[in-house]
Amino acid sequence: MEAFEARSKILDVAAGAVNQMDLSSLVHSLRDRHNLAHVGYHGVNIRGLPPRSAVIIATCNPEWVRRYLAREYHAIDPALKLARQSILPIDWTTIDRRSFDTRRYYSELAEFEIGHWGCSIPLHTPTGDFGIFTFTSNVAEERLWLEQRRNCKFELFTLAHYLHAKAIDFTQSESFTDQITKLSTQVRICLELLTQGHKPSAIAERIGISVHTVRKHLIRGKEAMQASSPMEAAMKAQDMGLIRGRRQIAGGLEASQNRK
Repeated sequence: MEAFEARSKILDVAAGAVNQMDLSSLVHSLRDRHNLAHVGYHGVNIRGLPPRSAVIIATCNPEWVRRYLAREYHAIDPALKLARQSILPIDWTTIDRRSFDTRRYYSELAEFEIGHWGCSIPLHTPTGDFGIFTFTSNVAEERLWLEQRRNCKFELFTLAHYLHAKAIDFTQSESFTDQITKLSTQVRICLELLTQGHKPSAIAERIGISVHTVRKHLIRGKEAMQASSPMEAAMKAQDMGLIRGRRQIAGGLEASQNRK
């Protein structure tokens, strides 16, 4: 009975979400409720958005999200490749890891403590919107992982489709689509790092581009958001859910540290 009530409450929260910050709170709740390492939603191809304007809502270290976007890891992500061609969940234990790119990808997942075990749920709509929902675990043995996956499978599979539908709804709003079309992935990363207090030189070093290019990205962000300064542009983008702000990032990092 308690499990049913908790599940109903989470579904109510999902149905009542009005922005991406609400969805971020939801995935954090799911992670904690099921004692998972991480939970994440990746809206890969959503109509109306540029191909590289992915929507990612996740509990992992934001630095991993930035690396994933900046280095275009969608091109080598093995679970994502399989999900494009399937409607069935993909347990990471079934993924062929013999190729160099796949081994490198999973070594970086380990570096960011994403989780040793994982399951990715393909999300397809009749209109072609494609996403993937992933949950991971760090339990000691495969049998414990299989038990954990079985216990949370129904709820997470249901919520995955709720999240996908909500993410599509949010991104179809005229203001969101108009603004994100003007912001490239690199511009959004620069604005996000700016909200953390990083100067252009630190941003350049962090994502591996020149200071000159960082300044150009910040200027583009300011113009796209019709702001008087890059910082104002970053705050407007944060309010619209286009980037995460300092509070969200700090909260995610604090939660990750508390779970270690």
